[in-house]
Amino acid sequence: MRAPVVPYESQIRVMSQVVRAASRGACALIESPTGSGKSLALLCAALAWREREMEEREEAKAKANARADAKAKATATVTERTVDGEDDGGEEDGETSRVKECASSKAHGGRKRALTRAPKIYYATRMHSQIEQIVAELARTSYKPQSVVLGSREHYCVNKKVKKSGNVNEECKRLMDVSAGGDGRGCFYAGQAASKLASVAKNHPDPLDIEDLVKMGAKKRGCAYFASKMMAESADIVFCPYNYLLDPRTRAAMDIDIKDSLIIFDEAHNIEDIAREAASEEFILDDVANAVDQLHDMSKRLTVHKSECDLVAQTMNNLYEWLLQLCGSLQKTSQDAWSTMIRGETTLQALSNAGLTEASMAGVMKALEEITKFNLENKDPKERVSNGVFNTCEKVLIPIKFLLLHGDRTGRDYRIFLTKTIDDDKTATTQRSKSTLTRLPVNEIVKVNFSALNPALAFSELTGENGARSVVLSSGTLAPLNSFASELGNDFPIRMEAQHCIDMKTQVWGGLIAAGPRDVPLNAGFKSRGDHTFQDELGTSLKQWAHTIPHGMLMLFPSYSLMDSIVRRWRETGLWRVIEQSSGKKIFQEPNKNNSYGKKPPALENV
Repeated sequence: MRAPVVPYESQIRVMSQVVRAASRGACALIESPTGSGKSLALLCAALAWREREMEEREEAKAKANARADAKAKATATVTERTVDGEDDGGEEDGETSRVKECASSKAHGGRKRALTRAPKIYYATRMHSQIEQIVAELARTSYKPQSVVLGSREHYCVNKKVKKSGNVNEECKRLMDVSAGGDGRGCFYAGQAASKLASVAKNHPDPLDIEDLVKMGAKKRGCAYFASKMMAESADIVFCPYNYLLDPRTRAAMDIDIKDSLIIFDEAHNIEDIAREAASEEFILDDVANAVDQLHDMSKRLTVHKSECDLVAQTMNNLYEWLLQLCGSLQKTSQDAWSTMIRGETTLQALSNAGLTEASMAGVMKALEEITKFNLENKDPKERVSNGVFNTCEKVLIPIKFLLLHGDRTGRDYRIFLTKTIDDDKTATTQRSKSTLTRLPVNEIVKVNFSALNPALAFSELTGENGARSVVLSSGTLAPLNSFASELGNDFPIRMEAQHCIDMKTQVWGGLIAAGPRDVPLNAGFKSRGDHTFQDELGTSLKQWAHTIPHGMLMLFPSYSLMDSIVRRWRETGLWRVIEQSSGKKIFQEPNKNNSYGKKPPALENV
């Protein structure tokens, strides 16, 4: 392994465990203290293993070719003897038969000599600032793999008109999808322009971050989003957010094939929450009805893939009827709101009646995959429907696939929530008025939420039959490792627990502070968290603690909404400024996670 600096002992331990896991094709939990250069160690170890793997495959290929050449020469000798009449006319032994087959294969060009690529490396982090750091570290090393950073349309778009639309994702899809109302010409920056950008970016001497590719795309007038997807097909290492690997819909949309790859999740201590979110879905019931109607219309116009379309349409129709029945159990919770909750294991019989079982689900998902691909590639607008139809199908069918995975056992891992609200401003569409399905009143909005309780549902797809060769989870805080592994449903045979540099006996104090300096209870419960008296008391307490504690501090909140509410109060009252002035400490606020990927914290911009 070639590191740009002399590695610490902790880095050597990390690198050895990564190589061990990748070589054995095993999963690993690696805990190493924050600030010890863990990310650089992960990167160098993965690239060193890939380099060695490539060399071993080259050697194996050379040996196989040498054996094939030797057998071919032996066959030529046998053939020559036969022509000279020296063959005794007896039966061939097994080896002679195999040699002749080899010679025949060679004569017809059947022997493959193509170079087999080493497995792809996926390096996943939560925030773009972390990927920016990793890409910078990659540039420091002597390794020169083809690399790319996958990101969303919002982060990569270079079309100024689309960026001004307010919804980059939807506007981009509209331009690229004729059946969704686009003009059929697509985006000027896509297509050949994006392909040319990808070719230029591949040959760049340094690894490119999102910002680098966007600048290059603006200069070359090519779409950085589609270019990054093209680059990922042949890249040796791909950087991306967690959900690009964990979420099956995102994985499919980004054309990510994880089979036999090496996956590294850096700062993976929160991967359980992200895995649960990946197996959860929410959709509007009326969208399901619209999808059913459009699939039936599509089937009437199709000349190919009609059976696949009919299967998906009938399945979605049955599921819509079932969900419509569940609306009968909605109970009023407020003046204009109703809700109900259904346990996943109680739905198995209803799903079976709809034609969905563990055995049949594979066929339905395969049909959905084929008809979705056909719709994307088909240029005839008469046979196409909006891609949003298949997006809705995926939202409905993917959580059901997880729910049915192991019958009652996985059924218990789901809760299904239905909520109904009233929107008197909503009007009926032309499509709705032509629908033959039973519909709710037009002003009733029913949302269906499949909420996954078990992170192992989504994580299991990374380690299953078509999953990665090895998955490595690394962070400064993974312990206790047994419970962490149990939550994800994997044994993780390779484990390393950090020897932290903090002396728990002399450097850590744990306790509860029940009230502030004015004896106001510090209670952040639901009823009191919005009370200005509590918020002001918390700020006053922080001012005293910051003045007394000599170095840095970290304040944690149970939610972004509570943090935003309290920070807003402190800024309005001037307490934020008072805390900074009295303590001499600058306060930095973590940005909301929904907007953090690809953006730096505002407070850090000028540091």
